[in-house]
Amino acid sequence: MLVVVLGFSLLVGFGVLLAILNVIVSHRLRTRHPETFEQLGQPSLLTNNGVSQQSRIWKFVWRSEFKALDDPKLSTTCRILKWVFVVYVILFLFLVLLIITGGHI
Repeated sequence: MLVVVLGFSLLVGFGVLLAILNVIVSHRLRTRHPETFEQLGQPSLLTNNGVSQQSRIWKFVWRSEFKALDDPKLSTTCRILKWVFVVYVILFLFLVLLIITGGHI
């Protein structure tokens, strides 16, 4: 049970980190690359944050379209965002497996 609680705590922490990185990417796009920001639908964490909106952002990140902007800080943040998301998904799947098996993996 303790492992599940710790894992869930990590999952929440990584979720917060994902939100922070998302805000940083959106801010960088808004201030340094307004045309791209506009093309992506002016992403925001709280407003204008529907499924289609998020899919545009994630396509931008996963397809590494940020490289075309030649912005080292944006590129670094997007790469970190990718890896944090991968760790988040792995951790989530591990927790689901742990709960399903009753902690006997």
